[in-house]
Amino acid sequence: MARPDTARPGPTPEPTAHESGVGGAARSSTTLSPWTVAGGDLDTEFHIGLTVPHTSFAWDTSGEHAPTRLQVADTTGSWATVDHDGRTSAAFTVTQAGPRRLWDEITAAQAGWERLGRPGVDRYGLTITGHATTAWVDSPATAAAAF
Repeated sequence: MARPDTARPGPTPEPTAHESGVGGAARSSTTLSPWTVAGGDLDTEFHIGLTVPHTSFAWDTSGEHAPTRLQVADTTGSWATVDHDGRTSAAFTVTQAGPRRLWDEITAAQAGWERLGRPGVDRYGLTITGHATTAWVDSPATAAAAF
């Protein structure tokens, strides 16, 4: 996931679609904290950026939708929001829509990062051949992502 750029606004999915659940938006809950995946841990963010391509995130702390909201969007029109209600950090409300279920992809990517032993960026390598590019952890035998 691309880190937010303060010079340009981050993803801004339609709030009305989020709140009403219309337009194919699906609601669920998660125990995966939005701060775990986009709270400044560059090792986590690096892995998720590799394995959930073409996405960016932004934080909304305006309180308009929730006390704190993580917004994620991609280039296909898919989006996800993860809302913290300001009361509990045990569960968060997820709303997502579009061709990709971004929060589901992020959850799987974060679990994969955990299975790999929470590698730091210094443990990644890259192999480029004539027809594929593969990011790996510790050795080319442990592929993390292919492009």
